[in-house]
Amino acid sequence: MKNKHEKLTISLIGFILCANYLGGFRGKEIVRISLGYIRTYWMEGINHPTIPLIPIIFSARFISETGEKSYCHLIIFKSKSGISLRIWSEKTITAYETLGVTTGSMYRKIVNGKVKKVICGD
Repeated sequence: MKNKHEKLTISLIGFILCANYLGGFRGKEIVRISLGYIRTYWMEGINHPTIPLIPIIFSARFISETGEKSYCHLIIFKSKSGISLRIWSEKTITAYETLGVTTGSMYRKIVNGKVKKVICGD
């Protein structure tokens, strides 16, 4: 059985690949995804009566913006080609929960057994 950090690493790789491809994100955007805001809007997004969606929320200081802003990007559960963002989103959220992480940045790195926020270039 894999330990908690290995499960997080694997689920993050799946999430990064699916979210980047399906959402058309650039490298600088992906590190701004907020785990806390995704959890806040998760049930509303996946239980939408006509089109269930995965809420991807970016939260950071953006160029030419004052203060911290949040932007929502909605992505379908599964693409026509079979890529499932819902599976990897759920695995990532669950992996973070097992480590006691429920808010903050979606992307973090493990340093000396501790989870830290990722910055561009890591």
